[in-house]
Amino acid sequence: MVLLFVFSSCAYFNTFYNARQYFEQAEKQRLEKAGESIPPGAIDAYGKVIDKSQYVIDKYPDSKLVKEALLLIGMSRFHRKEYRIAETVFKQYVETYADNVDQAEYWLALCKWKLGKPQPALDVLQSMLETATDKNFISSIYLSKAEINLDIDNSKLALEYLVLAAETNKDRDERGQIYYRIAELAYNAEDYEQALSANTEVVKNSTSKKRKEEANLQIVRIHRLLGNWDTVKDLIKSMLLDETFKTIHGDLDLELVKLYQMDGLMEEAITRIESIKEDYKNSKTSAEAYYIHGEIALYDYWNLDDAKKYFEWVTREYRQSIYTSTANLRAKEITKYQESLEEITTLDDQILLTIAVLDSLIDDSLKSVREKELK
Repeated sequence: MVLLFVFSSCAYFNTFYNARQYFEQAEKQRLEKAGESIPPGAIDAYGKVIDKSQYVIDKYPDSKLVKEALLLIGMSRFHRKEYRIAETVFKQYVETYADNVDQAEYWLALCKWKLGKPQPALDVLQSMLETATDKNFISSIYLSKAEINLDIDNSKLALEYLVLAAETNKDRDERGQIYYRIAELAYNAEDYEQALSANTEVVKNSTSKKRKEEANLQIVRIHRLLGNWDTVKDLIKSMLLDETFKTIHGDLDLELVKLYQMDGLMEEAITRIESIKEDYKNSKTSAEAYYIHGEIALYDYWNLDDAKKYFEWVTREYRQSIYTSTANLRAKEITKYQESLEEITTLDDQILLTIAVLDSLIDDSLKSVREKELK
């Protein structure tokens, strides 16, 4: 009997431990894609959280872990976009545990938002903000207020709330994720100073190698846009020598090309482009290099044959390139322009020939008249 109890207890704790693990795994994936669709892997993990938490509730209804299991189910339902079910779960939580409902009330506010009531949701969150004391909980409220304002197209206010969310968050990795969102929004709003500051914070706080690389690359781009060209050169040279940044070396080379373009150093830009084509064959990097080369040939040298050739190479290098559509359009436009020029040249020749024939006829006619007069 004792062995059965021990085995049962172990199964119970293991099941709930697994539910927590799956939730952490799903949250990590979701946060890494903040602002985008939740990855299928995270959706699947949330499903496992629901199954295992429900098992604990059904099999051990008197356990002290039921309370947390119910919250895990509600949050997982929410992230799986099952908002009505999530709302029911959180209401059940509030009715059952009336003395400690801040988390549930917070999630109920988010359910209101997702069910088409953004303003009532904001009102509840503001009310909670006035009484909250836990820094991370305050950060979550600010973050949610930012998300709702983004949803109702108030990006300026959303940015302000994101900054407050980052400043009050104690978790380094979460702070890094929030600063990443700030950097993105500020960059899109062309507030490059704020974007530069936020990306610097991403580098400091994020534990994701990919996020750090993206932030460092954005720092280079922003300095280029701000005209800090010496800083850009120094940063690129430093990172190109550092194997830590190997995966973005191609992007850094492209930034150097763009810097040469802005500085009017076209020959240096072309030399770098040719090097990129060789070093990063059949990649999005080489495809972009061909596209830039096409633009230089078209706009700086008015060499239509070369421009058309480089634009056509974009698709051959990397079909999924974001430049494929524009490059193909440019190539077609050049072809049409050249065909039109040929038609105009042919028409000019025909006009000149017609004029010559008419002149000849006129001359012959005048000659005939003159001869008749002499006779």
